[in-house]
Amino acid sequence: MDIVLARTFLVVVETRNFVRAAEELHVTQSTVSARIRSLEDQLGRDLFIRNKAGVSLTNAGELFKRHAATLVHVWQHAKSEVEIPEGYSDVISLGARFGIWDPILLRWLSWMREHHPAIAIQAELGMSDTITKRLAEGTLDIGVIYSALNLPAFKAEPLFLEKLLLVSTSSTEQAVLPENYVHVDWGADFQRKFRLSFPEQLGHGLKVNLGVLGLSFIKENGGAAYFPERLVRDDLIQDVLYIIPDAPVITFPVFLVYPSDNGDPSIATAVENLRRVTKSAIAKDQLLSATA
Repeated sequence: MDIVLARTFLVVVETRNFVRAAEELHVTQSTVSARIRSLEDQLGRDLFIRNKAGVSLTNAGELFKRHAATLVHVWQHAKSEVEIPEGYSDVISLGARFGIWDPILLRWLSWMREHHPAIAIQAELGMSDTITKRLAEGTLDIGVIYSALNLPAFKAEPLFLEKLLLVSTSSTEQAVLPENYVHVDWGADFQRKFRLSFPEQLGHGLKVNLGVLGLSFIKENGGAAYFPERLVRDDLIQDVLYIIPDAPVITFPVFLVYPSDNGDPSIATAVENLRRVTKSAIAKDQLLSATA
């Protein structure tokens, strides 16, 4: 089967619309339609129900979805193995959301280089939606993100519990949510819990989706924002930042996403060592919290 057909199928599943799928794939709508029809002809089943609102999966489409994701991932990983740098036995790719790299993934990289030097690693940073897309396309093997995914052929397990504190550059700040509050978008779970904690807050004067940007801004200009405890620990110790009294602490899990039915020993090794490094960090310096 042409992998392009399987990848096109997955993009249509994600967008629920042939026009948006064509835009995503940078091809014409007629090309997307032709690819899906070719795939349906090969399988002998209709995969989508077409209507004016878009498309939805048939029963056959639902059954094929998992296999399509597996096909694309296996193909992409096979391409990566063919391109393995000289001197290495295998290659894996991992993507993580901005803000999660320190300290867990930095420690994991060090562990992998020391204990599994024959495995080449491609490590990337990105937003959760980009990483999700790359996982679905098969261009990433493993993801570490803030949201549990329902991706075919992938499993999402809680890795550790993120603990966010509302901190301020002022040691005398008493307002639970100050006027100079900067809203950092830490993902869907954070947004939901923030709204529950502050239902009267309808908008924000400044909103950013990158934690280091929000942190740099308030340290330069003054202000308050929510940050993971592990990222502001040193600033709290050095009295650069201060925890706002009575402000709710927001917690949610960080998820480790990996192929659910994958026999690749290098990916299994990487996943197991991520678990190991996380448990070690929790036990050693309590920068992280266990999910159970």
